Amino acid sequence: EHSRIVTKKRRLSRLLRDYTKAVGPHRYSLPIVSGILLALAFYPFYFWPLAFAALAPLFHFAAQMGRRRRELFFGGFLCGLIGVAPPVYSSLFQMRLLQGDELFSYLVRASALPMLALVACAFGALALSFALLRSRSWLFNSLIGAALYGALESGFMRLLGGYYLPSLSYA
Repeated sequence: EHSRIVTKKRRLSRLLRDYTKAVGPHRYSLPIVSGILLALAFYPFYFWPLAFAALAPLFHFAAQMGRRRRELFFGGFLCGLIGVAPPVYSSLFQMRLLQGDELFSYLVRASALPMLALVACAFGALALSFALLRSRSWLFNSLIGAALYGALESGFMRLLGGYYLPSLSYA
């Protein structure tokens, strides 16, 4: 049983290493894939099984040695921006304009942009924190990744009064 798990782990590690070598010039492809998986797991798509693996590419990106802090932050920022933009667009930007109150409607739509930037920055901080806290143990890294994302969601739940639509708990 244990040898099968170790073999599967080695296979997955080899697959990710080969992928990393193949997309070397496209250094932000893993955070982009992670953001796309998150977007598909959230509203309006609700393909919730992707929620189980959506952050794995981001954490693999953050665990790679030799990345600068700016790269880590920007990778997480891209993941958050791509992952959270569809729910924001679906909920606010599809809103009908109020007759005679076009300015108010545009202001409501524009108010989502700073929040979207805040969420993207939080994902950047998540990737940077994971890179700083990672270890050689895959189990510890998994737990750290889950704890960091849980803290991120908990913070947004408190900040937004309990309603954070792009949350894996809603997916």
